[in-house]
Formats: sequence, C-alpha cells, structure tokens
Amino acid sequence: MDNNDKESQNSSETSFNEVVTAAMNVGFAIADMLQAPTQGNHYVSVPEPTGRQWVEKLLSDAGAMDGTHIDVIVDQGVRDNHINRKRRPTQNVVAVCDFDMRFTYIGARTEGSAHDMRVKRKAEADPSFPHPPSGRYYLVDSGYALHPGYLTPYPNKRYWVKEFQIRGATDAHEVFNRHHSKLRNVIERTFGAAKAKWHMLKGIPHYPGTKQTQIIIVLCGLHNYVHELEGQHRQVRIR
Repeated sequence: MDNNDKESQNSSETSFNEVVTAAMNVGFAIADMLQAPTQGNHYVSVPEPTGRQWVEKLLSDAGAMDGTHIDVIVDQGVRDNHINRKRRPTQNVVAVCDFDMRFTYIGARTEGSAHDMRVKRKAEADPSFPHPPSGRYYLVDSGYALHPGYLTPYPNKRYWVKEFQIRGATDAHEVFNRHHSKLRNVIERTFGAAKAKWHMLKGIPHYPGTKQTQIIIVLCGLHNYVHELEGQHRQVRIR
C-alpha cells in the first residue's frame, strides 16, 4: 500500500470515528431514535384472565425484550471472553422494542460468552433502562426467569407457531404460548430488519470495544429513524 492509499484509509477511518462519536455526543441515537416509552405500547398490560378478551388485550399493546449476538473482531487477548456457544466472537446485545418495530433500549458491550440472564441484569442496572411499570410486562422467551415485569411462556408446552400447524392448541396453556410466540416475534423481526439494512450489524470490524458498542447503538438508532421515515412514506402513498 503506497502513502496515498494509507492517507486515504486513515482519512476515511478518522471521518468514520468522528461521525460515530458525534452521533453519540449529541444523543442522536439514544435520545432521538431509541425512543423512551411514552405511549405504553411496548408493554403488556395484563387484565383479569377472561379468555379471548385477555388475548386481544395482549395483541393490542404488547412489547418484547430479547438478545442477539453480533459478530465482532477483537484482540486475541480478549477473544476467549467473546466466544459464544457457536464458537464465534460476539457481543451479546439485549434490546427492548415496541410493536412498531422500534428499539426503545439497546444494551451492548457484553461479551458473547455471557449468559442471557447476566446480560438482562446488567441492562436492568442501567439508569436508562425503561423498566415496566407495576402490572405491566415485557414478553420474553424461556431463557429468562418469570418475575414481575417479564412474561415468559408456559414451560413443557408447545410454543413455536409452526408446532401448531398440524395440530392446534389443546389447552389454555398452549393457546397462551401460541399467542405469546406470535407477539414476541416482533423483537426477532426488528433485529432482522436492522441487520438487513445495516450490514455492519452482521460483523463489527476491529475497533476498540467502546467504539464497537457505539456503532451498534448508533445503527440501531438509525434503524428507528429510517423506519419512521418509511412509515411516513407509506402513509403518503396510502392517501
């Protein structure tokens, strides 16, 4: 690589770092696009269990919390701490989203080897974490513990929607699990949409850990921003 190429590469990297740092400093990703709860549409409000009305209430105002692993390139000295169960170096990122497929919280910079419950506890200790108010719940999978604020599926029962394609639900617990699965899927779809739009979320280049975390948060914030704009365009076309 000649001097011109090196200067160009250094200039590009400097510009990239400046953009990421500026986005974090002005709260672009966190304050504006990782929207804090205002309308309550990312919680589950649990009324008295009255059959179909109970399920309809869940469908109307639920939100979900889950984690995803994002591949990262790290120094050899810390690589082992980042190796997840699939033997890949990752960050274990936890997120909360609403049913508009917008992230309302992103917790990053936890090594891929960490258990989901450790990641959750770390997020809950974050002053910016949007805790569910009393009597409301986030939908979470069976990897989390059932306790106030977090609604898990019934154990030892069918859960995934595809499991009910041949034979429908046979009891109330399976009915609950089937709807829980449909609802909680919003967090997986939100992760999928963000990764499809911002390919760097499929593999963060070799930067210091703090910078990798900033990139993850900024790109999830940009997902919200673009998602809002796309929604506005769809509304214009509908009119």
